[in-house]
Amino acid sequence: MDAHLRYFKQGYELLHTMEPYIHQVCLDYVQQTRESTNQEQISLNERILEDRSQIDRESRQSLSGVHGSPSGDGSAAYF
Repeated sequence: MDAHLRYFKQGYELLHTMEPYIHQVCLDYVQQTRESTNQEQISLNERILEDRSQIDRESRQSLSGVHGSPSGDGSAAYF
């Protein structure tokens, strides 16, 4: 029984000694993950804006094709 208690006491002391390092590693990981997530969010928002701009351009081109073709012959592209 005495050996059992010594074993767990050593483990407790080791964990207590390592606790600040464990917290620092966890904090570093959380910070890196947060920064990575923020970068991904920024990239995603940029892609969304680009896609919306492209859709708007295509929509305007499509509408201008419906209202009249540049050749004036009345033909229009339908999708």
